Amino acid sequence: MGAIGAKLGRPSSTISRELNRNRVVGSYQPQVACLLVAARSQRTGDFAVDKLAESWNPQQVAGYWRYRSTSNDANGAAPSPISC
Repeated sequence: MGAIGAKLGRPSSTISRELNRNRVVGSYQPQVACLLVAARSQRTGDFAVDKLAESWNPQQVAGYWRYRSTSNDANGAAPSPISC
């Protein structure tokens, strides 16, 4: 963790927390982590978590939100591009 943190300019505790908090079924998947972060921030609510549990893949969930955000639906939300 220390080498990864040093390379990214982050403390190793931040890397460890990210991996532990956003790990799904034993492995860390960055796309899934982005969706989990978005869900926790209330932008996508429980939708992303529910759809991942229903075996949607991250691309399907993100595609859905991109579609909603470009439609005339005022409730549309897009996945955060900041950490993805």
